[in-house]
Amino acid sequence: RDILGYPTYDVSLTLIDDDYMRDVNAETRGVDASTDVLSFCFSDDFVEPGVLGEVPLHGRYIGDYYCLGEMLISVDYVRRRCVEDRKAADDDDERKGRTGSEMV
Repeated sequence: RDILGYPTYDVSLTLIDDDYMRDVNAETRGVDASTDVLSFCFSDDFVEPGVLGEVPLHGRYIGDYYCLGEMLISVDYVRRRCVEDRKAADDDDERKGRTGSEMV
């Protein structure tokens, strides 16, 4: 947070499964499918990307902290993509005739 210049601002991160992600995606975007990440901003007070305007004194405060939004990550989806990406990389290495020991 200090790196971004907003040391007292937070983002909520929730790890969920495909079924829940599909429900949220259908409800919020009209897409009846899972996805890797959905994010929801809790404020409209952005001057430009990365620059937050005046923070209201009501709403999302918890003590001295202000929650900027929520991110949902489907663990099932991410796991599946990792397996698919690893297989694709291995297949590419096979096509090029490389082995694991040559790539180190």
